Amino acid sequence: YEFKRVIGRTYSDKLLWADAKHWPFQLVRPTKDEGPHPRYLVIHAGGITRLTATDLITTVLTRLMELVADRLGPSVPIAGVTLTVPAHFDNAQRQQMLLAAKQAGINCDAELLNEPSAAALAYLAAAPPTEQERTMLVVDLGAGTLDVSCVLVDSAQQCSIAGTEGRCDLGGLTFDQRLLELVVTHA
Repeated sequence: YEFKRVIGRTYSDKLLWADAKHWPFQLVRPTKDEGPHPRYLVIHAGGITRLTATDLITTVLTRLMELVADRLGPSVPIAGVTLTVPAHFDNAQRQQMLLAAKQAGINCDAELLNEPSAAALAYLAAAPPTEQERTMLVVDLGAGTLDVSCVLVDSAQQCSIAGTEGRCDLGGLTFDQRLLELVVTHA
């Protein structure tokens, strides 16, 4: 839950706690031996396990890789993996995503791509070809983030990312929280 808002952040990160006050779960302080990242308390196999957001994303990626193997067969080589991340992710968050991929057994070099850039590429792949050069503004208003990319497309349908930016405090979840606060305040 809210893995992408937690991954790569330290327990002392003020932005983390600004988000956390709205969550229906608590993060706990890591022990000295666990490092700087907050822990989720997860009930599993009759006990309580302490997991980081990286651990949880590793679990999701592992399951996805199992589904691919079930569908395509375990001997199908995977040439490359691209993970999408919010545009606002800093280096620590990006490195934790790559660590999760490695821990999930993704042995090839995983690439990271900003989510709005991935959306632009998907659009270009599905759009009818045109020889017209164009500039696209791709807005990704997700459940937890608002990301924007400016994409330049030349006449050969080659694209380059002119710029990208994102905010973790302007997504759909934040809209829901602010709407709830408004209703509570004026009820």
